[in-house]
Amino acid sequence: MHIAEIIVGIVLVFVALLLMAYSVEDGSVVSFGATFIVGAAAAGLAYLGGHGLNAEMHSKHVSIAADVRAQGFIVPSDHVFADSGADLYGSEVYFTRGGCRLAFIARKIDGTWRIGLPRAESADDLIVLRPGDVARLLAACPAR
Repeated sequence: MHIAEIIVGIVLVFVALLLMAYSVEDGSVVSFGATFIVGAAAAGLAYLGGHGLNAEMHSKHVSIAADVRAQGFIVPSDHVFADSGADLYGSEVYFTRGGCRLAFIARKIDGTWRIGLPRAESADDLIVLRPGDVARLLAACPAR
């Protein structure tokens, strides 16, 4: 729903711009009022959609971080990404040591966020990792 609000808000911005061009040419108070109303609706919808999307992603971020930490992983908050990962796709958790940064997929399995790597046979299947697995992988990274 948030994306729809943003899209409708953007469409209404273009409608408001067209109304503004018409109202400058027409010069009537009614067209200026319609421009103001459509512009206010556009701004309101875009704001509500953006705010709702941000709140949803923040809630997901907090949930991922809490579940991962409850499993014994030590991860700072700025290494948890909800639907905005840069290395893989979607939700990710990064672990760093020295100059290494390892990115793992975060996926909800049986109501709990787990981290892991995709299986070679199927991208939908995940090899779930434990803290000891990540520690062994990070041990290969040189410390600074």
